[in-house]
Amino acid sequence: MLITFKTKNHADVVMFGDIALQLIGMMGLLKKTPGAILTEDIQQALEKLQSSLNQINSEKIGTNSVQEVSDDDEPKIPLKIRALPLIDLLKNAHKNQNNVMWS
Repeated sequence: MLITFKTKNHADVVMFGDIALQLIGMMGLLKKTPGAILTEDIQQALEKLQSSLNQINSEKIGTNSVQEVSDDDEPKIPLKIRALPLIDLLKNAHKNQNNVMWS
């Protein structure tokens, strides 16, 4: 399943459903589709998302262990990196006072 985030004045952001729902939950919202964030709630949702991502990042640094990677293993992309397009969309929506919707 894919989830598409939309707002005016910004390109759509498409993510795999499991990642998108996890990020939606980190914003303090119900993990469901379709959904929306009103303009006045975007700043708070963005702050919650960034705080949650920073907490995950600091926990991983504290428990950093050496992992063996074979040629068959795909590198894992950190959630903080996967969230960047959504963070950019949220910042743009807040700046332009637009709602954000996803489905």
